[in-house]
Amino acid sequence: MNTIFENSENRELDAKISRLLINLGITARLKGYAYLITGIKMAIMEPERVSSITKELYPEIAQKHKTSPDKVERGIRHAVQSSIIQGRAGELNKLLECQAYKEGERITNSQFIALSADGLRYKLRSR
Repeated sequence: MNTIFENSENRELDAKISRLLINLGITARLKGYAYLITGIKMAIMEPERVSSITKELYPEIAQKHKTSPDKVERGIRHAVQSSIIQGRAGELNKLLECQAYKEGERITNSQFIALSADGLRYKLRSR
């Protein structure tokens, strides 16, 4: 495990992910919010896991939250779509400091998790 994300830095990472999700219009009232925090954190620590989201990431998130992988996928999809409907997903571009996402464009769960993780990983390493 990467020591950059241990202990107090782990709490800081949770806070940064939470702030990002809230800026994107994804609030704690959505089940996908908690699943995204877990998934984005896992993707930051092990980026290669995003490529096998249905076989690795969803089952592990489901296990941590005592639910099924299908419910994790559905919760994340609902949260991401909620952000798009609100017109807030463009906040990802601010985090990434580039035009990775066009307003109204459909974004998949794995794209959302990967983009969020990449942006936050870059910010954490450049401090």
